[in-house]
Amino acid sequence: MPSVVTRQVEGDECGGPWGIYGECGTGLECRQDHCPPGEQDLECYHHYLTEPGQCVQKRRRPLILDVLTSAADTTITTSRKRVAAPPLADETTRRRLNLGDESTRRRLNLGDERTRRRFNLGDERTRRRLNLGDERTRRRLNLGDERTRRRLNLGDERIHYRLDLGDERTRRRLDLGDERTRRRLVLLRQLENLLE
Repeated sequence: MPSVVTRQVEGDECGGPWGIYGECGTGLECRQDHCPPGEQDLECYHHYLTEPGQCVQKRRRPLILDVLTSAADTTITTSRKRVAAPPLADETTRRRLNLGDESTRRRLNLGDERTRRRFNLGDERTRRRLNLGDERTRRRLNLGDERTRRRLNLGDERIHYRLDLGDERTRRRLDLGDERTRRRLVLLRQLENLLE
């Protein structure tokens, strides 16, 4: 039978089969949670038999309740000694561990599958974005080239217009200059004739 370890700190584990989790110190009592909902009587009994309690401060109760509690604790302790529950408790523990391992494996497999799907989805989205980016780049380059060609053509057209307009203005100025020169020459000749 294992030795009982006395716990002096509040919040430590206590109780269990043959008190393997220890006993509470002065001013403390071992309190165990109620049986989980949905469990049958036998399962509830094994829960109280195998699960540890917790050391908490003692509640102030009337003396008669202390006497009744002490008698009830003695009865429960005697019943626990008579019932050979550890093998069943070990079996229950093994089942829980196996169930936990199975659940863990399923979660890991599900996590790996989700991770692979996310990576595949991410790669697919990346490829689509790259393709869309390349397509947009090509469209922008083509649009830029088209705009550049239009601007160059418009620039050449404007240059032609300006050159033609400049030539026209130059011709007009030259013609106007020739006309003024001819008029001045005619006036000079008329003055010379008057002076003679």
